[in-house]
Amino acid sequence: MFTLNLQGQTISFKGSVKDLDSNPVPFASISLKNGSNSIVLHTFADSKGIFSFKTDLTGRFLISCKSLGFEESTEYITLDKNSEPSKVLNFLLKEKTMVLNEIVANNSPRVVRKKIPYLIKLST
Repeated sequence: MFTLNLQGQTISFKGSVKDLDSNPVPFASISLKNGSNSIVLHTFADSKGIFSFKTDLTGRFLISCKSLGFEESTEYITLDKNSEPSKVLNFLLKEKTMVLNEIVANNSPRVVRKKIPYLIKLST
């Protein structure tokens, strides 16, 4: 459950998204979700893996970070009127291992046979 605090303070978030080798993960997706798992705020990291956003929402939230080829990273945070006005969130994403099924490709041409309904007369 969350509440919208129209008269409260705005909290600023900033941080970075990196892989386990400390390389930036560009354009990662960062989402703030409420108790019913609905996205209430969303942003993307830039080309250097840096992101920032502001909110005046209060309550308990799940913040998630994901990017293609990496496992999603999540963390619960609580925001209230006593929260610090600035928070730093740094995400480390682990590469996602995918197992693909075997694909067989061959170079056999496909033969297409079609009857032509025309009579061809050859002159001799």
